[in-house]
Amino acid sequence: MSSVYYNQKAYDKCIACCQQVLKMNPSGIVITDRIYAYHNMGKAYRSKSQYQKASYYSQSAMALASERDIKDTSLLIDLNVELGFQQGGVGNNTRAVRYLHKAEQLAIAIKDSNTLCTIIANIAILYKSKDYALRALLLGKSLGNVQAQLRGASTLCGVYLSEGRRDSAWHYMKIAEATAHKLIEDKSEFISSFFTLAYAQYDLKEYDASEKTLKKTLEAAEQWQILDRRIPAAYDRLADLYAQRGAWQQAFLQQKKAMKSYSHFLSETDARNAQELEARYQAAEKDKVLAQKQLQIVQQENRLNRKNTLIGSISLGALMLGMILYNRIRHNKQKQNQQEKEIFILKQQQELMKQEMEINHLKDKIEGEEKERLRMARELHDGIISQLIAVKLHFKGALQNIRETELFSPTLQYLDEATTELRKTAHNLMPENVIQNGLVPALRSYCRKMETASGIKIYFEHFGQVQVNDKATELALYRIVQELVQNAVKHAEASHILVELNAEDSYLALTVEDNGIGGALSDLQETSGFGLKSIKSRVDALGGNFEISSAPGKGTAINLEFTFKAN
Repeated sequence: MSSVYYNQKAYDKCIACCQQVLKMNPSGIVITDRIYAYHNMGKAYRSKSQYQKASYYSQSAMALASERDIKDTSLLIDLNVELGFQQGGVGNNTRAVRYLHKAEQLAIAIKDSNTLCTIIANIAILYKSKDYALRALLLGKSLGNVQAQLRGASTLCGVYLSEGRRDSAWHYMKIAEATAHKLIEDKSEFISSFFTLAYAQYDLKEYDASEKTLKKTLEAAEQWQILDRRIPAAYDRLADLYAQRGAWQQAFLQQKKAMKSYSHFLSETDARNAQELEARYQAAEKDKVLAQKQLQIVQQENRLNRKNTLIGSISLGALMLGMILYNRIRHNKQKQNQQEKEIFILKQQQELMKQEMEINHLKDKIEGEEKERLRMARELHDGIISQLIAVKLHFKGALQNIRETELFSPTLQYLDEATTELRKTAHNLMPENVIQNGLVPALRSYCRKMETASGIKIYFEHFGQVQVNDKATELALYRIVQELVQNAVKHAEASHILVELNAEDSYLALTVEDNGIGGALSDLQETSGFGLKSIKSRVDALGGNFEISSAPGKGTAINLEFTFKAN
């Protein structure tokens, strides 16, 4: 019931339910129920901006989980995420990130992608990290996590703006603006996202847009009775906008609203108390560990005393025999440990050699395919195409002595069409554009040609500088995109296809997305046939990651990630 009330934002009812649980006899309830009661109270008080009480109950939940050695990974993730939110709420970003990193490692261990996506997005905000922000944006897009996409795009906007890269900042600000409108059902997240958007517009000197967004957000917050810690700052920002225009009366009114709203939120004393509670919890944990170590020392001393008494009563001969046996056992144990280490190292080496052989086999296979494509292209160009041109010229010469040449015009047209198609085939088999101009121009040209040939709108976008100087790798990436686009054109029944390339230092992300019929993953693999298998082989040969997401009627998105060393 407390969880249901929390999800309905009925925080007082949530707290009342938790208090009833905690009043019950501890021996009559499961320990995880008490932990969840503390945990839900901490979340409810944090949602009410009462951070001192929130910290007390959340730290109590964590202490109880530690004391009873709880192994429920999902519960431990929730506890660390909540403590991260609370420490971030009082401005203690260092401790907040520490808790979120713990949650991140636990989410990775159980492969909880949705929770990991939310954690990465919050770390990106606290760290202002481009790497985490880009991961949040891409992972949120693949999972349909709108909040993560918004936080990733907003963080990238702020970081690029601080670096003076206004074009990049403006681009991600527009992504954040488009994403924010999708959150209308989650009122709290909607309010928070539009505050972020308003500040981004202000920093980009789009003052009229910032004023409009701030007014809209404050009106919505008042209408929905939502308390957000950024409301006072929003009134301050509006006051600054009016002051810049010389509208002093309006600026004064907004400043009064800001001062009035500050009283509803966390005071400096409450923030300090929340931090002190966290510090006391950490100190208690250290004392607990120290007490356990001291207990172990006392137990060891008692055991040693008993052993010494026993040894004193044994004869000299028995003592010598015991020492000999002990040394023999110790020697055998060391020898056994050494053998186990050598076996483990040998197994690792064998596994690495097996992986390297598999990758080399894939590379050799792909290189063999490229050589065969090159040979076929040259034979087409130097053989069949040249013969067709010769036949056409000979046929034209023969027609000069025939009066009714109109009867043979379709034949000449068929020869022209056959020659053109063979030239296209030879060009696809041997894409000189990649070798001469590089990956990005070649992909842009290919998408433009496929759009003309298929009648389907194909968008090509790329961000960042692609750091791939190996022509074989560029050709492999070109082949991957070529097969993905051809699959979408043939099978997806789409009206739009997006090819997107994102590069950041040694990291490269490639996405091909369509708005076609989509389908279950098993159906999609069956439809694509050899295409997906070939693409997966090329991705494995480049050491990349391959992910595909699709649903009936919602299109298909294929995401690839690579990491290339410099040069």
